[in-house]
Amino acid sequence: MRRFVIRRFPYILIILAIASFTLFLRPSVAQGPYTLEVNSEADGTLAALSVNGTCDLREAIETANTGAIITSNDCNFTPSGGGDQRLAQYIIRFDTSAGVTPDELTIALDDALPTITSQVDIGGYPTGAPSATSLVYLEPAGRAGSIGIGLEFSVDGVYDANNSQVTGMIIRNFGIGIQVDRADNVQIGNIAGDAFRNYIYGNDYGIEIREPTTFDTIVANNAIGITETTGIIGNAIHGIFVHRTARNTVIGGGSAADGNVIGRNGQHGIQASGVTNINISNNIVGIPTSGSVTDAGNLGAGIFVTGSSDVIVRSNVVGYSRGNGIVVNNSPDTVLDDNDVGNLPNVTTRIGNGANGILIRGSTNTDITNSSVSNNGGNGIAISSSVNVTIRSTLIFNNSRLGVDLDENGVTLNDGVSDPDTGANRRQNFTEFNSIGLDTIANEVTFNGTLPTVPAGYETIFYVNPAGTCDPSDYGEGAQFMTVGGSPYIRGSSNGAFVETISGPFNFGVGDAISALTINLSTGDTSEFSECVIVEDATLVADFDPRAGTFEVGERILFENLSTGAIASVSWRVEGVEVATTWDFQRAFANPGIYTIDLVITGTSGATATARGRITIEGPTPEPTAEPATPTTVADVPTETATSTASVTSTATATVTSSATATSTVTASATATASATASSTATATSTATATSTVTSSPTATASATSTVTASPTVTATETDIPTETIEPTPTGTPDLIVTVVGDGADNMSVFISNIGDNAANNLLLQEFLRDGVEFRAAFPGVPICTENAGVVTCRLGVLDGGDQTTIDITLSTGGLAPDSGQTVVSADGVPPQIIDEPFIFKIGEPPVAPPGSDITYTIRVVNPTDESAFDMVIQDRMPEIININGVESTRGTVEVDGQDIRLALAELAPGERVTMTIDATVRDDIDATEIINTACVTSSSNDNPNCAIMSFLAVDSLGNTGEATLVSQITRWLSIFGAIGLLALCGFYLLCFRRA
Repeated sequence: MRRFVIRRFPYILIILAIASFTLFLRPSVAQGPYTLEVNSEADGTLAALSVNGTCDLREAIETANTGAIITSNDCNFTPSGGGDQRLAQYIIRFDTSAGVTPDELTIALDDALPTITSQVDIGGYPTGAPSATSLVYLEPAGRAGSIGIGLEFSVDGVYDANNSQVTGMIIRNFGIGIQVDRADNVQIGNIAGDAFRNYIYGNDYGIEIREPTTFDTIVANNAIGITETTGIIGNAIHGIFVHRTARNTVIGGGSAADGNVIGRNGQHGIQASGVTNINISNNIVGIPTSGSVTDAGNLGAGIFVTGSSDVIVRSNVVGYSRGNGIVVNNSPDTVLDDNDVGNLPNVTTRIGNGANGILIRGSTNTDITNSSVSNNGGNGIAISSSVNVTIRSTLIFNNSRLGVDLDENGVTLNDGVSDPDTGANRRQNFTEFNSIGLDTIANEVTFNGTLPTVPAGYETIFYVNPAGTCDPSDYGEGAQFMTVGGSPYIRGSSNGAFVETISGPFNFGVGDAISALTINLSTGDTSEFSECVIVEDATLVADFDPRAGTFEVGERILFENLSTGAIASVSWRVEGVEVATTWDFQRAFANPGIYTIDLVITGTSGATATARGRITIEGPTPEPTAEPATPTTVADVPTETATSTASVTSTATATVTSSATATSTVTASATATASATASSTATATSTATATSTVTSSPTATASATSTVTASPTVTATETDIPTETIEPTPTGTPDLIVTVVGDGADNMSVFISNIGDNAANNLLLQEFLRDGVEFRAAFPGVPICTENAGVVTCRLGVLDGGDQTTIDITLSTGGLAPDSGQTVVSADGVPPQIIDEPFIFKIGEPPVAPPGSDITYTIRVVNPTDESAFDMVIQDRMPEIININGVESTRGTVEVDGQDIRLALAELAPGERVTMTIDATVRDDIDATEIINTACVTSSSNDNPNCAIMSFLAVDSLGNTGEATLVSQITRWLSIFGAIGLLALCGFYLLCFRRA
């Protein structure tokens, strides 16, 4: 430590010596401040003014600069009696009652005032509170070109105008209204209100700030180029000119009250040239007052920054410039934030600039954020010879040329090459949209597009242009941010093609145009706007005509596609089999029957919609045929002749749909009276055409030959009365009953009963599976049951009257009800029996549920039929391992009673669906390997529950490769015991070794 002190002690002495010498050279600070009140409009030589008995402005400034009494001390200066008076602060105020015009002093200078080299506070109002009616004019009497008020170092470099302030003055018609040259912390204007405002107009330069030793100048709440009566008299060159490496300048300030009003200057409203760290904020440039639409535009740019660094341009309103609104030229690290360029802050009122709204040229690392750039005569934002220009959260619209123009040469098309390229913002490629579809029913929008490769990824900012307002070039602008749920939508993604669907609500509709800016996340380079893409109606509505009706066999039917939406493909299906992919479809049916026609449309987003119809095909029914029955022989009777007519009455119960030939047996009973004994032979011939069993009991008196017809009428000449029975055997039509039963898991059974008296021929079962349900097996199996494209077809042959058959089908349901599809059973001549009820399916997330984890059940019930389902009830009983946190439903009334959940719904219309969401937690005090429960739905039209089952895998923990099996757990414990044994053995040997 001693060495440290000894080595550094000489340096400490040197520092103290320098400080002491500096203090010695600098005079001691005198007391103050001192107030000098100007009470005269006179000007002339200092000698003449010092004896005129009034305090003139030139006398007051000379007193402040020298700290000495000027002759007769007209300004009532009282020295403190100690120190150098030049280091005191001097407050200069004005007695405006002394002017020719009441409350005004107009001081016309014969020559330039002395440059102020001491600390002054010049306020153009009386001592005390300022008055809005007090006016102090400062102007040259004879010639322009001089400086109105100048503040700087003194010639000897010891005294300066640091910490000075000028407020409440009207300074006009000079070469330079106010100049700050090599002075620190000077404030021009005051943030306390318009009564303190300087009005600086009609000069060559309104305010000039210069030199590298000029630090921390503040220019606030001044009117520059605008008169005290809000007239417009600009300065000939620049309103405010900051240059020659002046540093840390603030023009305006942190609030609206700090801002300057700057208008109608001959070149730029504000020019910053070759300066460091300048903040230009809250200024009104180009209009006389905030909110005005009077044109006070500057003849060059509103704000022009060149050759400068660390520039902030924030919260300014810039309009009516004859050139560009804001220019950043050869100035790195510039921030343009929250500016309104070409419009008032309400965004809708137009005050457009003549050329580009914003021009960035030869600059790097420029951020343009939270702004609005509109109504300008050129581009919204033009970028030339600049890179790393980032545009975020900025509205750009209604500009005469492009919203954003790279290289100022019109639309720069994507080159198909991985960025970066050469040129402005490295010619960053923009997102290309193929289509944008809005599904108004599902409240979803689907973007389909591509972005050429960007190595570090990109960010896309979406914009909405209301219908008919896209940029004339068709390469977009951004009138509004595209919002989703009220927030701007910004999409970050990897490279290449993308299809993305998001849910609303949105702030746009069908017919509006979407565009976007793309930002390279590595460089910050922002692209030009994407080409406008009109939002299409992607609401998929499948429809065709005819969807019902009766037609003849062989008649060619045109099915006209009436579907709407963003449709990518079409599929026509007859009885579940795809037959065409054309827009419309024609078909002639060869056989009678009822046919199901499905139209499936697929949208550009991949979503599908289906329309179903059923048509009836009729044709001629073949006539039945009959064969004659075998004759019946009757024994002869004795001689006599008698004639009798027998009537046959038959009773039949049957359904006739087929042609048949029936053979009847006739038994006749006849009684005859004879006068002689004879032997005769009677032959009865019966001809019958019937589809039923006929029993006849004719009575006849027959002779040797009798004939019985199908009427039946028997004519006989005999005394005998034979008895005959006719029994035809026809083939009839079956009557089918179909029942479908699902077990809620992966199995379903179809029961088919023939309650008719006759066989069902060519019995056919078709099961149309729902999307997401996959066929696994059937019993009976192949070749009786086969599956193709989601349709299980079982050809069951003949089912006799009174018989029943069962088909068992195994499926992979993915949580859907196995019997949620459509079941169609048909046979020859039998109308199809169709079972299609509202179905239920259930999903859960995540599939693995460790103790204490949150899980979500989603239960949906869909009514795919053409009729409403009434009095619907959905019930789910949760297992005890599940804690129910909350239940929500899109419709109906939900009740939770312990582990029982019940949703009641009065009606579910055709095509409608209802969704119930159950938020739950797995309890950690109950063990289970699988969590299973079943949800069922019933309605007034179907009181047999339709169920769906869902199971979670319950585990204590889950490793990287899944759940640990029993074998792996046993192996793990054996390994642990083996390791313990090995360690014990090693310890034993070590112990023995040490003892040895």
